[in-house]
Amino acid sequence: MDARPLDERFAEGSEAALADAIALYGQPLLRYLHHILCDYHEAQDAVQTTFIKAYDNHHRFRPGTSLSAWLYRLAYTTCVDLLRHRKRQLVTPPPVACLLYTSDAADDLIGV
Repeated sequence: MDARPLDERFAEGSEAALADAIALYGQPLLRYLHHILCDYHEAQDAVQTTFIKAYDNHHRFRPGTSLSAWLYRLAYTTCVDLLRHRKRQLVTPPPVACLLYTSDAADDLIGV
C-alpha cells in the first residue's frame, strides 16, 4: 500500500486511491444521499455516479484540500441534477405524436 496521503494519490488518478476512497466514503455518502433523495436505489445510483465523476475529474482536485468535502460537493450536485431530472419528468408534457394517437383513439371510442 502506498504511504502517501489519499488525497495526493487520488489527484494523480490512482485506481487504488479510488478504491480506498470508495471504501472510506461510500457508506457515509450513501446515507447522505439517501437522506436527500428519500429513495435508497436512487441514492445508490447517485453514489456510483459521484465516484465516476470524481474519477473522471480527478485532475480538478487539488491535493492538500479536503477530499471528503470535494466528494460531498460532487454528491450534492449529483443529487440536485437527479431531482431536476425527476421534476422535468413530472412536468414534461407527452410528445405530440402521443397526443395525436390519443386523440384519434378517443375519437374512435366516442364514434366521431
